[in-house]
Amino acid sequence: NAMPTAVTVTVNSAASLSVLVSATVYMRDSNTIPASDIQTSIVQRLLAFFQGQPVGGTDIGSGGKLFLDAIIGEIYATVPNQVAQVVIALPVADVSMSASQVAVLTSVVSDFTIVQL
Repeated sequence: NAMPTAVTVTVNSAASLSVLVSATVYMRDSNTIPASDIQTSIVQRLLAFFQGQPVGGTDIGSGGKLFLDAIIGEIYATVPNQVAQVVIALPVADVSMSASQVAVLTSVVSDFTIVQL
């Protein structure tokens, strides 16, 4: 409730941009974690990742983006050294965002198919 003098505060609203992530995740044969636990962990990790994304996405000079590679990287990092491959069904590319949009994950655990190799 305190603001330094000579500072003007501007509050802008942001619109939600629903992003569904769906993937098949192939686990190494050494994995012993149950598929349901992996699915839950992926959703939790992606929720935290989305919450850390800036309003408007990452500005690359031609507008904001939510990068597909970053989403895939988060899935790989969910179970370190156990994910062999991630095949993304959705989104099919980087997600373009306007300056007033905030990405919101709409995925649920059933959006992630776990295949044990």
